Amino acid sequence: MQSPSLRKTPARMPGTPGPVNEVDRRLAARIIRARYSAQLSEQDVAEMIGDSVETYRAMELGELRIGALHLSRLAMAHGLPIAWFFEDLPGQHLFDTLPHPKPKDKI
Repeated sequence: MQSPSLRKTPARMPGTPGPVNEVDRRLAARIIRARYSAQLSEQDVAEMIGDSVETYRAMELGELRIGALHLSRLAMAHGLPIAWFFEDLPGQHLFDTLPHPKPKDKI
């Protein structure tokens, strides 16, 4: 039997607490759309982002939460801005109406 620290939990990824939700599932659908648009196989994308096909497939199926590192690698692999993956997500209008903070001056 595996120790608890080695057991894989399909609904979580390191650094992304909580169960998979509707936003995660919609993000997964966008990942599939990007792959289809680029005419790539799961194997192709998995290799491009440095993951196994199984892990990538779990992302596409919405079984794993997608962390920032994976999302940035996916965006780079498909030549898309990260924001593309969040288009049409529920509640997006809330973020669009927030005031954007001004960048702080570099020291």
